[in-house]
Amino acid sequence: MEKSGDRTPTLRDVARLAGVSVNTVSVILNERSRAEHYADETKEKVREAALTLGYSPNPLAQVLKRKRSKLIGVIVFTRESSFYTAILQAADAAILDTGFETVTADMARRFDRLSQCINLVMAWRVEGILAILGGHPLAYDLLERLHAQGTPVVAVGPFRGDAPFPMLNMDNFSAGQALGRHLLGLGHRRFAVLSGSREHDCSLNRVAGLRSALAEAGLELPEDRIVWAENCRFEVATGYRNANRVLELTPQPTAVVCINDELAVGAMSRFREQRLRIPEDLSVTGFDDGFLGDSSVEENRLGLHTAPRLTTMRIPLLRMGHAAAERLLTLIHREDGSEENRQISFPTELILRESTGPAPE
Repeated sequence: MEKSGDRTPTLRDVARLAGVSVNTVSVILNERSRAEHYADETKEKVREAALTLGYSPNPLAQVLKRKRSKLIGVIVFTRESSFYTAILQAADAAILDTGFETVTADMARRFDRLSQCINLVMAWRVEGILAILGGHPLAYDLLERLHAQGTPVVAVGPFRGDAPFPMLNMDNFSAGQALGRHLLGLGHRRFAVLSGSREHDCSLNRVAGLRSALAEAGLELPEDRIVWAENCRFEVATGYRNANRVLELTPQPTAVVCINDELAVGAMSRFREQRLRIPEDLSVTGFDDGFLGDSSVEENRLGLHTAPRLTTMRIPLLRMGHAAAERLLTLIHREDGSEENRQISFPTELILRESTGPAPE
């Protein structure tokens, strides 16, 4: 039998070609527990028939037939940033190890897509939602509404005192302080910052922490020495462009704090074009200690492959992703909602490499 016209092959077509019952085809192709009772020869005949006809099970139809979907919806602000992809990879690994599957929706950096992404994953009847949203000003009331309707929700993003569901974040303020104290200890007194946007919670707290460290030393960080990104693209190209603003500052800074590693990579490229030596003329730091590629491979950390290697604040992205997934799975399996609004803060670590050094005389 062959597929005719545009008609989609059915279970009955596969059963007829394989010479078995429709129920047998359903059990084998849907990999139900009863499939192990069939002979390998029977299973092979069914799979070959399905391949010949171009038949594949409808996953949504399977979800609708089951009482439990074993699916978790994951919403990520963007897959283009190492910050989000590292958390996403760790969460995926933790979820898949438990027998659940993930349905992922990418907001593609668009604030207005949160509602659309929620609707997309909820259409799969997911048993919970993990929202990896970073520090962006998003409509968290949409997630609160889901929670109120009984859907377990966990978010990775800025803490909200009234959030009814768990939220995970890092201590951005203390991280900014630690980075500032490190540079002050090297003798730096003239600073500039390549930051994210003025609405981005992580950026604001990192800058506030840096300002706090400078205040301890009797120094200020004037607003005109902070270069804010004009959109939510805190990436290499933005760092390269905005480095021109730093080069125009008088007096020239001896230390440039970049709010993430991507901005630092772009800025370092521009500074080298202007014959500035790093760190002899100018110290540069990043933030996050993020990855390019597989986040389980330590050598994929971006800061290890800059010239010179990048000093940065390490955010425990993998621990955060794993913990967020574990927390959501706990809520899914828990019959009551006790302690579900606990907020978890993760510590950061200063990673010293070669892009920072003593301030030039």
